[in-house]
Amino acid sequence: MTYRERLLRVMNHELPDEVPAHFINIDDITPYLAYYKAADKEELADKLGVCIRRIWPDYRKELSEAEANRLSTGLYEDFKPLGLFGTSGGADSYSIESGNPMPFYRIESTKEIDAYSWPDPDDWDFSRVAAKIDRYGNRYAIMLGSWNPILDQVFDLFSMDKALMYFYLRPDLLEAAIMRIEDFWLRFYKKYFAAAEGRADIFSMGDDFAGQRGMLIAPGMWRKYLKPSYKRIFCLAKEFNLRVWFHSCGGIT
Repeated sequence: MTYRERLLRVMNHELPDEVPAHFINIDDITPYLAYYKAADKEELADKLGVCIRRIWPDYRKELSEAEANRLSTGLYEDFKPLGLFGTSGGADSYSIESGNPMPFYRIESTKEIDAYSWPDPDDWDFSRVAAKIDRYGNRYAIMLGSWNPILDQVFDLFSMDKALMYFYLRPDLLEAAIMRIEDFWLRFYKKYFAAAEGRADIFSMGDDFAGQRGMLIAPGMWRKYLKPSYKRIFCLAKEFNLRVWFHSCGGIT
């Protein structure tokens, strides 16, 4: 079996010839390259028996040094700029290293959220997505998407403590931000999925909304304010015949 056949067979609840493998790292892969005597990211993935290759569109704008370093050290091309939604300087200025990751910490009205410098899907070039997939020759399962959260993005914008309180005290602010985040991703994904031209197998998304002991927010709040956004995104993926691969840390049962 090819790597792709092996993974898809498991996803169809059928037995493969061997157990398929996947590998995700959030740190520098240099030690892995040395340990496995791999020349580059692709050789490392093959030595680990990774069944998936992730494809991401090209970012049109100039990358910061931190962003460029992240791109060079990750295992896949699942890169998006660290500063997707930004600080008070707007979508282009935010990064984890900026020291100001909470642009909505002191806002009082939804008008301030609407006036914020939200990112634009046209900041990405989708024209090479199909060609990037074709170079793998149908050998691997192709995954679109990455760590593109909704709740965790809300935490970054408001701060985690304020966001958790605002589910009860200022749901209007949370709803306004969630709708803006959802709107961006729906427009982005529509372009992204269409650019793959039916060549991809899986849509991946992640959003941590639980701790070791259970949900960070009440399940009823999750269903009211967050589930509709996930549903619309997942339904869009399924319109393009993509299987949904969703990650959340913690005990979400």
